[in-house]
Amino acid sequence: MATLRYGEKQSMEGWVRKEGKSIRFRKRRFLRFDGTMLSHYKKKEATTPTWEVDITECRVSVGNRSLELVLTLDGSSMSFFAVNGDEYTAWLTALKSAVSKPDDYYTFGKTLGKGSYGEVFLGCDKVTNEMVAIKVIKRNPSSKRQVKFIERESSILKAVDHEHIVKTLDIFDRPDSLVIVTEFLEGGELFSRIIDEKCFTEQKARDIMRQILLGVQYLHSLGIVHRDIKPENILCSGAEWPFDVKLTDFGLSNFIAEATGSVDTMVANENALLSHVGTSYYISPEVLGKKGYGPPVDLWACGVVLYIMCCGRFPFFGKTDAAYLRSLYNGAAMEGEGWSSVSGDCKAFIRQLLEMDPKLRLTASDALAAPWMTKKFHVPVAKNGNEDLIQRLTSQTGIASLTKRQMRDTQAAVLEMKASVRQAKAAALETAPSHESSVSLNSTDSSTPSISIDDVHNGKAR
Repeated sequence: MATLRYGEKQSMEGWVRKEGKSIRFRKRRFLRFDGTMLSHYKKKEATTPTWEVDITECRVSVGNRSLELVLTLDGSSMSFFAVNGDEYTAWLTALKSAVSKPDDYYTFGKTLGKGSYGEVFLGCDKVTNEMVAIKVIKRNPSSKRQVKFIERESSILKAVDHEHIVKTLDIFDRPDSLVIVTEFLEGGELFSRIIDEKCFTEQKARDIMRQILLGVQYLHSLGIVHRDIKPENILCSGAEWPFDVKLTDFGLSNFIAEATGSVDTMVANENALLSHVGTSYYISPEVLGKKGYGPPVDLWACGVVLYIMCCGRFPFFGKTDAAYLRSLYNGAAMEGEGWSSVSGDCKAFIRQLLEMDPKLRLTASDALAAPWMTKKFHVPVAKNGNEDLIQRLTSQTGIASLTKRQMRDTQAAVLEMKASVRQAKAAALETAPSHESSVSLNSTDSSTPSISIDDVHNGKAR
């Protein structure tokens, strides 16, 4: 279960004092707050509230009097008074969780990616100065399909927490958008890192695939199918080997029927997934069928990724579903250019992942226990920097031709953001008072000043 930093909506209930309109007498009232809706009751045991208000439309602030909370909506204000200091802090924290905005806590930098779903920005946590990735999905109320996908992605991101899945730091569920904040992996996409590797070997491909499979195994244990495993959705935390690899982008992911026994045994059944989703050339044959599908689709996609890592080409192709299916039935070729340096164990492993029948395809657990995954590699050690002695894969040139290189733009954005953070720190040190200062609970400002990239460009961060 992911632990969110600032955007987690909270629930609370308890007694407060409400000030009357005509007579300044404070009446005892019971409030219930469920994350967005504040309900008012005259009695705790009452089931029907006397009124309700959506807090996302209000301004929550600290009153001038002791233990006073003020709600303002359309120019009208209403005051409540907490019972004691602890409950005052709890009520303020809970209510403000509903109206908090991403830019209260994060600085937005340059765009890292853009699509029909929205945009991904490089960002910075104003409190910790940590780099983050911020995905902004604009809501389209008229699209029931989009609403369903947004709700599902939010639920999945809150449910997962694993070392080989990109960590979700915050989710801000706003009326006009869903904003997802994740850790920023500076290494970027997996294939970009492979291209830059001086010597890419079968053992390295195996170590990468093991991390991917551990992430897939975890997802399947929760009854989650990723449905869009591909190189662009496999990120590296750094640029140097060994790569720390993580799965990302759960926009097409879905929950499948709750597991009974081993989740690895779940295949197409009455509760199987039916939507024709995924990315061309990584889609398994059962997705194109009409009988439904389940977790095995992720193992097929892993097989495609490994195939490309070994030879630099797609195993199957076709401009139409029919052409793609014909390519599938012909099977994945593992002879000719690039395959002489790939072991028989690796080829057998790929065939088991690219098994047409999902019932016969390896599960994540089976794959992790396969002979190729557990074998010891006997590789000559390069001497005096001479790596010609090492049996390397020849896939890098092919991978480079398949990969859209965006690393230069990303690296430039990272450097600008780091410069912005450094200048913000310097400005804070220059202006910091010598004595300690207190921060109001009503303030959303960080104790560390934040300067945007635009400020840097405009010369304000000096």
